Amino acid sequence: MSLPHLDDPTTYERIDPLGMRERIAELPAHCVDAWRLARSLVLPEDYRGVREVVVLGMGGSAIGGALVSALVAEECPVPILCVGGYDLPAHAGPETLVVGSSYSGKTE
Repeated sequence: MSLPHLDDPTTYERIDPLGMRERIAELPAHCVDAWRLARSLVLPEDYRGVREVVVLGMGGSAIGGALVSALVAEECPVPILCVGGYDLPAHAGPETLVVGSSYSGKTE
């Protein structure tokens, strides 16, 4: 078996038909855009009473919540909990901001 020629663009088309290489290369620009958009977001006054954030997501849909949680852990004044299941934690209540994440939009 011969090794793939990594200088040949057709190699990537063959071994990466979904274009993950390009998606990974674009990630820094997407992060910069997301940061810019998030910084300009103005939350309603009602959100000032939030005491915790729970991010719900299954599989790959949970990655965003886990990433945000890790990035802001030292600065965020409230805990961010990522849940990869169907049930909210028992301690969730009226002061919990719940964020649901579903790539497909078909998660139950």
